[in-house]
Amino acid sequence: MSPDKIKLVLRVEGLNQLAEEMAVGGYFSESHNVSEEELPEMEQRVLDDGGIELTMPLKLKSIGGHRNVIVPEGNGMTLKQDAVIRAIRNARKWTDMLVTGQAANLSGIAKMLGLAAPYVTRILGLANLAPDIVEAVCSGCEPEGFSLARLVKGFPDDWVEQRMVLGFQRR
Repeated sequence: MSPDKIKLVLRVEGLNQLAEEMAVGGYFSESHNVSEEELPEMEQRVLDDGGIELTMPLKLKSIGGHRNVIVPEGNGMTLKQDAVIRAIRNARKWTDMLVTGQAANLSGIAKMLGLAAPYVTRILGLANLAPDIVEAVCSGCEPEGFSLARLVKGFPDDWVEQRMVLGFQRR
């Protein structure tokens, strides 16, 4: 098996048990059939013992110091940085709280939310990320090594400089 593919072998007994557990747990709300258009590069084979072998492309991506396996999502491979996305969302929400007067200052936000003021200060800076950087992060297309830990260390206010410092392509 080459390092750019993964092979999964699913046994019928295990699939039946998993399906039952998921049905009881309420994980199934509607049926969904995956078409070849959704995962065009996946190879499927039924084994002699009734198991199913799936082979699909993958790549490894480093996020927050961990190597993650990425499998196709539609026609591209992505893994979104949920922690970064949540932090950006919070930064924008907290900025709105300051602008609308819901909070008088950073300390007010921290107290209202039960957070440490230095944490609020670090996260609030993410509200100034360039829109195309935010879009890339939400699409899972950020550069290797990009992380929330890297962002909270600081970055320039200028969007052109942000792209350079954070490793994004120039526009």
